[in-house]
Amino acid sequence: MHVLKYDPYDLSTQTGAAVKPFKLEDIIPISEFKANVAKHVRRIAAIHAPLVVTQGGKAAFVVMSAEDFAQLQQQLALVDDLIESGLDFEEGRVLSTDEVLIRARKRLTEGALAQEQAG
Repeated sequence: MHVLKYDPYDLSTQTGAAVKPFKLEDIIPISEFKANVAKHVRRIAAIHAPLVVTQGGKAAFVVMSAEDFAQLQQQLALVDDLIESGLDFEEGRVLSTDEVLIRARKRLTEGALAQEQAG
């Protein structure tokens, strides 16, 4: 598995609409977070933007909604799949369109037979 290096503070690594630099209001000290947790949780859920919490002047952790986290996990899985497929292509592990169709038909047929036998 390849690990993509992403630094949210390095604007040169930020490409595409899905990756946005943090705004100043998205970065708060831990004391502010602890004092107003409910307010910050409502804001995070409402605007779908992560919150960077600092400790000692450095980023300590990121808070995001569960929905946004699930979406991020799906995006990361897709990126991993794309990297893996690119490596497969480079190493010649590819199938022709005909081979893909033959395998797909076989799986569909096997699945239909299994459903008939089970039902």
